[in-house]
Amino acid sequence: MLSRPYAFNCILRLRTSSEFSPGHSYGHFFLDPQYENVQHIICCDSYATYAYDFDFANNTGFSRHVAEQPVLQIAFQYTVVVPPEELKSSEPVSSSRSKNSLKRRLRIRTLQFGTSQNINELYDSVDPEVVLSLLVHKVILASLGQGVREGRILLHDWLVILTAQYNDAFKLAQCKNGSSGTSHIDVSFSQCPQLQPLPRLVFALLRNPLLRLHEEGVHPDYRIYLQCLFRYLLLMLILESFTYPKGIYNVLNC
Repeated sequence: MLSRPYAFNCILRLRTSSEFSPGHSYGHFFLDPQYENVQHIICCDSYATYAYDFDFANNTGFSRHVAEQPVLQIAFQYTVVVPPEELKSSEPVSSSRSKNSLKRRLRIRTLQFGTSQNINELYDSVDPEVVLSLLVHKVILASLGQGVREGRILLHDWLVILTAQYNDAFKLAQCKNGSSGTSHIDVSFSQCPQLQPLPRLVFALLRNPLLRLHEEGVHPDYRIYLQCLFRYLLLMLILESFTYPKGIYNVLNC
């Protein structure tokens, strides 16, 4: 890890087109006290992950009649250590100067996204690993503000609501013995392969020491350590932090 290239003194700014805007942000950074949607990062590498919630600017969302697609622009300014052989020929290297130099760089990436036209396209575009990363951030935030027990409840409720909305969208819920009988609910998301890993991922997160209570054998200091660590490294630590049944591990292994 020490030999890996790092960026220092970083500034990350996110801009969007007018239909939506960044909401809550998650990651190993701190907010700029003056400018909106600007984060400062002390140092990071290619494995650092940052996440954002987005909010619609109004209740119409993305208009289907507008030709332009939503746009997201990321500006990333950082300092990197550059060895002498990577410097431009126009920048002579003094023999008395140190072997490496500090360079300030700016990268700008502009992305245009398509929008889902129906619920099927929305579910098909789901990335389970990204969803899990966002859930971890949200659960940690809830645990810090309202306690671990509340974080567990929120995660459980999220899966229940997702399952109910999925069954309602695909009209899968059926009553076996009339209106007063028991209902058959598709809890395995059989109609949508992209959603199928999510129940097992949520189960893995619920079984993780991050969301286990003190009376279950998890020391509060260890839980705080996991909260700090997961904010930066997230997914791989979750997958490696407890023993899976073999079938579940095959699904979760990334």
